[in-house]
This record gives sequence, structure tokens and C-alpha cells, in this order.
Amino acid sequence: MQDNYVGDIGDYGKYGLLRNVTAAGLQLAVNWYRVVLPPSNEQDDGECISCSKKPKQKDGKYTSYLEHPEKYRHYDPELFDCLAGIVHGQKRRLEEIETSGVLSATFFSDTLNLPPPIDMASDGTAGHCRGGCRVPRSGQRPGDRKNA
Repeated sequence: MQDNYVGDIGDYGKYGLLRNVTAAGLQLAVNWYRVVLPPSNEQDDGECISCSKKPKQKDGKYTSYLEHPEKYRHYDPELFDCLAGIVHGQKRRLEEIETSGVLSATFFSDTLNLPPPIDMASDGTAGHCRGGCRVPRSGQRPGDRKNA
């Protein structure tokens, strides 16, 4: 998760599902895979300085559903209104979700500070490794214990 994603259409679907889980009487714990990106390698026009490619779409832009409440709000009005308030109020931070009360959950949200991007094709050891997990070697699939 990144703060700039908060309120996207994907959140509306995911949080809606989680709200139905808790409405069924189950307890919920949310462990954010929270990422803080290093400074961008993009120019103001979105073009990458290294390769001159333009991204298809900058992250966090999938919020146009909020402009169509007649089409989307009826699925979960409370959640829709909460996300609209966060996005339109320019408060796109995970803490806003945590404190809004829109999810009845226990939250875990340590930040992962990532190094600059690397070429994953040439370095199979890259990845998120917390809690004693092992990162697969190049050519090894996650969960493959044969060569671990």
C-alpha cells in the first residue's frame, strides 16, 4: 500500500469485502504492506529520465468512480462517502482509513523504506523479507523448498 493509492476503485472493492467479513461477525486484522517510495526518477511531464518512456498512468489516479455516485455509491454508501471525503479532501493517507472507523479492524502499519528500483530480471534476491522469511534465489519460485 502507498498513501497515493488510498481511495482508488480497488480500495472501494477491497474495503467493501472486508466490511462484509466483519459484518458476518468475524474479527479483522489488517497488516498493511506499506511502501514509501524513494524520490521519483521522473521529470515533471512523467517521462523517465533514465529510459525516456512515459508511464501508461501514474499511480493513484483511479478515483473517477467517485464522480459517479449514482453508479457506485449504492453498493456501500458509508464506505463511498468516507473514501470520497478522503480523496476530495486531499487526505490520502492510510491513517485516514485507520481512524475513520470505516473498517472495524486492528491495524499494523510499519513502513517499508525501499531502495531505488533494481532490475528484477537480473537479481532474483530482491523482495520484501520480514519476520524471518527467506527470499528466493534467482530462478527459484517462492515456496520452493527443494533448493532452499
